[in-house]
Amino acid sequence: MRINGVLKHCNNERGFSLLEVMTALILTGIILSATFMSFSLWRQLDVELNQPSDQELLLFQKQLSMMFEASHSYWTSAESRLHTRGANENIVDTYSQHQSVIRRQVNGVGHEVFMQRITHFRVYPHPKGAELHLKLDGAERKWVMYHPTGLTKNNGVVSE
Repeated sequence: MRINGVLKHCNNERGFSLLEVMTALILTGIILSATFMSFSLWRQLDVELNQPSDQELLLFQKQLSMMFEASHSYWTSAESRLHTRGANENIVDTYSQHQSVIRRQVNGVGHEVFMQRITHFRVYPHPKGAELHLKLDGAERKWVMYHPTGLTKNNGVVSE
C-alpha cells in the first residue's frame, strides 16, 4: 500500500523527515524575510549621527527657561540677543546665535554652546517675558518664556 510507504518515510529513524525539513525551511524563510524587511525600513529612516532631537530641544528650552526665571532682570537687544542679570548685579549672561550654535557668554566672555545646528535664532520682547523664534532642521519653533515679574518697560528692560 502506498500509505504505509509514506508513513515509513515520515517515521524515519536515521535522519530528518520531510516534514521536519519543510518546517525548518518555512521558519527560516519567515525569520529571514522579517529581518531583511526591518533592516530595509531601518535604513530608510536615514538617521544622521549627532542629529538634534526633540528631547534635546526640550532640555534646551527647560534649561533656558529656568535660568530666565531665576534672573532678576532681563532685556533684549537689536542684535536679537537675550541678556539676563542675576542676583549679582555685576554678572550679565548673554544668549545669542553664533554661526550655527546658540551660545551663552558671561560678561561678554566665554563660549558655552547651548544648542547646535541652529539656522535661525531671534529674541523679541514680550509683554510678560521674551518671545523666542528658533529654526532647527528647517522647522521653525516659537515659544514665550514668562518672567516672574511679568513687567516690561520700554526697550524690553525689566527689573525688580
